[in-house]
Amino acid sequence: MKLRMLVCLCLCLSLGTQAQDLTRVRQTIDTLCSPFMDGRGYRHDGSQKAAFYLAEEFRKIGLRTFADAPNYLQPFKLTVNTFDKAVLRLNGKKLRLAYDYLPHPAARGGKGRKRLLFLDSSFVWDTSKRQALLQMKRPGRYAVVTDERSLAYLQEDSLIARKLQQTGAWIDFVPRVMGSLAPRAVLVPTFQVHDSLAVLVHASKRLRFKLKQKQIAGYPCYNVAGYVEGSRYPQRFLVITAHYDHLGSIGEVYFPGANDNASGVSMLLDLARYFKAHPLPYSVAFIAFGAEEIGLKGSLHYVQHPLFPLSDIRFLLNLDLVGTGEEGITVVNGKVYEEAFRLLTRIDLQKQYVASIEARGIAANSDHYFFSRMGVPAFFIYARGGSQAYHDPSDRPQALSLAAYRNLFSLIVDFFRALSEDAHNTSQP
Repeated sequence: MKLRMLVCLCLCLSLGTQAQDLTRVRQTIDTLCSPFMDGRGYRHDGSQKAAFYLAEEFRKIGLRTFADAPNYLQPFKLTVNTFDKAVLRLNGKKLRLAYDYLPHPAARGGKGRKRLLFLDSSFVWDTSKRQALLQMKRPGRYAVVTDERSLAYLQEDSLIARKLQQTGAWIDFVPRVMGSLAPRAVLVPTFQVHDSLAVLVHASKRLRFKLKQKQIAGYPCYNVAGYVEGSRYPQRFLVITAHYDHLGSIGEVYFPGANDNASGVSMLLDLARYFKAHPLPYSVAFIAFGAEEIGLKGSLHYVQHPLFPLSDIRFLLNLDLVGTGEEGITVVNGKVYEEAFRLLTRIDLQKQYVASIEARGIAANSDHYFFSRMGVPAFFIYARGGSQAYHDPSDRPQALSLAAYRNLFSLIVDFFRALSEDAHNTSQP
């Protein structure tokens, strides 16, 4: 009876510790996803607020700073296209921003009432229709509606392509309304409309819109970097990375970015706390990148201006979308660095940490990419299953199960320990 009570007490203490850990995880994610940070974007300096918050967290943890980032911040600048307001009406019906439609990230601003011009496949083979299109007066009065295949054929004709660029607006149908960012406004006012509204669009004669757009040049961004010094090989590094930026807001709608990527940033901070308390033979660096969502700009800047030699990196793990995990994890570059992948899967086989581990090849889909191109061995790990919200307002903290969070944390710790032990063993005579 006493033994059973002791086991139950230990189990309760263990569960209590885990619950406390996940409470802190959720607090971090809530902070990063708060309205104050406005989606960690660019309209209301959300990206900067997130960077300063992380620099302060690094200071609290006690991470060391690099010489070229004495306050943990590595600055760089970029240009980004933003939208202060977006309104779209069809047949007098106001569509729901970020659910029914979004402006194309590279769209210019504008407003007005436009007649709908439907360019279907008949324009591809009907010479008279194409000629009528070329002779159209005042194309700016029209909003073009077309399908991708017809548009591709029509734009092969340079005269038609030039005429279409003079129209007043565009509607593109998309299977899923997802936000994204672009550096510059190069398109006429263009709206990505959910294809479930195709019937409404084709039943309409006109659209009315207002798109207030601003291109911000020289926007100040930051990578946030610090490290724990290694006990035996302080000049060699294992690296954890995660991007902290997200899409920001359009008008009054903001994109919280809980899974993408407040979850990865939270795990980066947890790993920093752990390795600060339990140093490895290697130094462990922690880098939170800005501007991933606008074309991996932060990580590109970093590899062009590294805070320590890239050749000193033993291995890099990039964390993005790790807030679920019911179905396991995927390892990008797992098919490239096969020996490291076998080590990772062997650890998981012994400990049964995650439901499954799948390997992918090369992909330019997160901040590991430019490191890999520079010859740095790197994995990008993301979780599968659970919430499917992505680049939309539904990617909220409460949607995250954190099903594999703690076990993935433990898998990464064991993986880094194994890499360190391998270095220690190979250094022996």
